[in-house]
Parts: sequence; C-alpha cells; structure tokens
Amino acid sequence: MKLSNFASIDPDIRQSGRNGLGNASHADRAAWAEFTGDWNAAVAMTEQPLRPEPTRTEVEALLKRRLGQDFFRRAVLGNFNNCCCATGVTEARLLVASHIVPWADDEANRLNPANGLCLAATHDRAFDAGLITLDAEWRWRVSNDLLGETSPETRALFKPLVKKPIRNPSNISLSAALAARHREAALNRHDYS
Repeated sequence: MKLSNFASIDPDIRQSGRNGLGNASHADRAAWAEFTGDWNAAVAMTEQPLRPEPTRTEVEALLKRRLGQDFFRRAVLGNFNNCCCATGVTEARLLVASHIVPWADDEANRLNPANGLCLAATHDRAFDAGLITLDAEWRWRVSNDLLGETSPETRALFKPLVKKPIRNPSNISLSAALAARHREAALNRHDYS
C-alpha cells in the first residue's frame, strides 16, 4: 500500500492515467521529494563503506570508487528486465548500465535510473562515442560513420537499428531532456543523415 501511495505522487504514473492510492501522507511526499530530488544523496545513504583487511600479499592503495554504481546497474538493468534495449541480448555478463548523459558531465543525474539504458557492451561503446543516439520518439539513429563502414560486419550490426524503437523500460520512464542532451552532443560529433 505504501508503494501505491508513492504511485499517487509519481508524475509519470499520474500522466499515464493511473492514480495509485489517494492516502499519501506528508511524510510520503517528503520521502518522495528527498529520494527523487537528489539521487546521489539517496543512494549514498544506502552505501556501506568497504574496508577489507589487507593480507600479507596485498597492499592498501588509495582508490577512487564510484559510489552507487552497483545501485545504478541494478536499477537500470531491472528497468529493462535484463535485456539490451537495442538488440534484445539478455546475457547479463554482456550488459552495461549505460549513462545517457555521462557520469562526468552531470553530477546530479549520475545515479538517476532515468539517465540509464541497458545496452550490450558493443552498443554501449557506440552510444558513449556518439556513434548511435536516440531521436525524440525514442528510435535509434545510427551515424554515417557506422553505416558507411568498410566492414560489412559492422554495417550489419548497426544498420538494423536505424529508426528502430528502443525496448521500453518497465518501471522508470527515461528522461527526454537527458536524451536530447546526448543527441545534441552526438550530432555535433558525427554526421547523421
């Protein structure tokens, strides 16, 4: 019932014509605003510091680790039912939780599942490089670099994506604004027809 209270607050659910329960309390609204307002802080509260004891064959080192990356991966892959939204690949070892707007470019959306696509590793690399992107209707666009590639295998891998819609997320709607940022950056880096 608590989740249905949250559903009554979620603008994406309300926009879809569903209402949830109408008993959301002030505390429900405050929790919703706190969690969705700052994904980084919300996920950081769930992270436990990892401090294994070194052994005689190990050395301690200063390491910069992306806190919340495990949460982001679980949330994004779960949102796409562990299936690449471009190809349909379901082998978990080949899937990547790809940021629509890169981690380094948007601190506020680093852990926001609405900034994530589940992609097979090769397609993740192409997406990160701006060689593929999404149009405003959530269909794939493929750069002329890939479509004109001399390798027939490369062309065969990416040509089927042209204007193909992504597989829809199951729980969390993707951010159209973040997708537009990716598209603009991709169009500035590569030629698309």
